[in-house]
Amino acid sequence: GMSRFLFLLKRGRGSLLLSKCRVLASVLFASVSLIYIENLLISGYIYGLGDLSRPVQSVRGFIGCNLNISVLEYLILYIIFKFAAMLVIGLILTCIAVNTKNFFSFFGVSAAVMIAEAVAYSEIQPLSIYSIFRYINIISFTKVNEIFSSYKNINFREYPIPLIESAALAILIIAVLALGLSAFLYAKRRNLEFRKISLKIKSGAEQKIHSQLYYELYKSLMLQKGFLIIVVFIAAAGFLSQSFVKKYDIADVYYKYYTTEHEGNVTRDTLDFCDTEEQRFAEISNRITELSETANGFSKEMNELQNEYALSLGFYPFEARVNQIKDISDAQIFYDTGYKRAFGINGYDDDMKYALFAMLLCSLLVSPLIANDNKYKMQFVINATASGRKSYIKRNIAIAMVYALIASCLWIIPYARTISIYYGYSGLSAPLQSITDFMDFPVNLTVLGYIILISFLRTVFIICIALIMLWISSRCRNTISALLINFAVFVLPVLIYLLGADFMVHIGFNPLLSVNFLLNEASFLAWLIPLLAALGLVCISYREQHK
Repeated sequence: GMSRFLFLLKRGRGSLLLSKCRVLASVLFASVSLIYIENLLISGYIYGLGDLSRPVQSVRGFIGCNLNISVLEYLILYIIFKFAAMLVIGLILTCIAVNTKNFFSFFGVSAAVMIAEAVAYSEIQPLSIYSIFRYINIISFTKVNEIFSSYKNINFREYPIPLIESAALAILIIAVLALGLSAFLYAKRRNLEFRKISLKIKSGAEQKIHSQLYYELYKSLMLQKGFLIIVVFIAAAGFLSQSFVKKYDIADVYYKYYTTEHEGNVTRDTLDFCDTEEQRFAEISNRITELSETANGFSKEMNELQNEYALSLGFYPFEARVNQIKDISDAQIFYDTGYKRAFGINGYDDDMKYALFAMLLCSLLVSPLIANDNKYKMQFVINATASGRKSYIKRNIAIAMVYALIASCLWIIPYARTISIYYGYSGLSAPLQSITDFMDFPVNLTVLGYIILISFLRTVFIICIALIMLWISSRCRNTISALLINFAVFVLPVLIYLLGADFMVHIGFNPLLSVNFLLNEASFLAWLIPLLAALGLVCISYREQHK
């Protein structure tokens, strides 16, 4: 709220914004220098840097560079160019900030610009007639090594123009335009509110009185841009599913073949097949050993036998599973690799990727609910109303729970669909103990029942976490503080895990988000008690506020 006072000062408009941009440039240069010099020192300590005066063309991948510079000169050029690229992004964001109304519209427009640039960079091919939009691109500018590693031309209206000079000139032009436009628009602003142009049809609908919950939802979805956030995350959920990767594993291909061919209950025919197939592979192995001792070099028979013996990569895991579950009542054989992945047997990366998605969505939607009202001292007005603070808290709890359900659905439904597409969904009615990793599971459940259990627990835990976020929001004086605290408590631990710190799956709320970790490690009660204690603290805090 200081702009209205700063505008009255002699240097409170264009000069003020230029000063802010100088600070931005200083912070960016310090940050870029710190990050990349630190990276260079670590690389030098681990691998060594060699003779820095040698030509940059002696470095692998830079033989096509057309600049007559040394490795040291390139390192300096790298930091300068990286700083310039980051500064251009910063100035574009500054221009967006000058022309947007609030926190959410700024991030919405910024995200749209970044996504558009990223799509242009990733989808436009280098030889396309539109390749200029791939290379003259704020994402491309940050890929310094790609620009300088080899000489490239850009197709500009059927004329080749060199990439290095074009990129440097484009950075300069974009930076000057963004800076000038930001300063001009900031200096010419007459008020702090945008003029809205809209067509209103007077149908008498505006006279209708809605419930208090309706207005609370309207405030969250429209005024606090919650609807836009949900739309963006629905689109992001589709992108997350598209980025799902199933690694090619020849052993799993053969394992799928055997489990699909013998799907169903373990019968005498299944056991006889395993004995026959095991004997066949033993004979093939003995014959390969004989040929390797007698034959010299390539043998056609040896090649054929090795190709046939490759099936054993899938057979032996299949046979081991048959022998382990044959004595379990109603146990069945089916392709279970997808279930093992979904149940966290092969790691919790999938859980944490979707947990990051859900926590970001919840923190963006829940954090402003009460904190934004605290910013404007609305509690004094709320406490004076007929319904009072207790009804206000109940409405926000209901909204937080709805947002948690949305986050849970955007996790569970797309992931279940993706797993079924890549791995299939056979064996849903089979006992969970049919999967060897769950032979000792204490409760008799089907595979489908276990999926429902995980989904239910995950939804409950996300709702509990959303309520804790709401409590944090009620204790903060503004939205930014609530967002930062919720990010640090709920999002950052998940992010640290995804960056490679596997031990973080044990920390904080990550076990509750995974659910698989709790069930696989048999530590459900150990983590449930702290959760109930935290919820108890939240309830006590609300009760104290109602007194």
